[in-house]
Amino acid sequence: MNCRIFLASFTALTLLGGCSTVVNGRYQSVQLTTVCGQTTVPAQCTLTNEHGEWKTRTPNQVIVQRGFGDLDITCESPNFEVHRMRVKSLTAPATLLNALNLNTLTVVDVGNGSGFEYPKQIKFNVEQCHFAR
Repeated sequence: MNCRIFLASFTALTLLGGCSTVVNGRYQSVQLTTVCGQTTVPAQCTLTNEHGEWKTRTPNQVIVQRGFGDLDITCESPNFEVHRMRVKSLTAPATLLNALNLNTLTVVDVGNGSGFEYPKQIKFNVEQCHFAR
């Protein structure tokens, strides 16, 4: 009886681990907003990680490929000089479950970036802006 419970538990844990590539996908949507003080300002931004480069105007949602590396963001606008920021890559919850049950699919998730994620909303703060009067 105990053997059956163990096998059922082990099988369930293995299946629950799944694969972040299947559960999360390799891409994610990020809401990017540039803010000066309390004012949202339009800007042209480039987001970069080890998988590529994405350009967008803010405020906007942009689809980026998940990655192990941080997301570097560069924005420029007539209202401010070029600014840069770095957003940390975080481990996706499905990857933690893979690691807990020693699932070999974790290697795939790490390799293609699907085992990681960036914050869904990124506020790009600019300290000094010059607005036309």
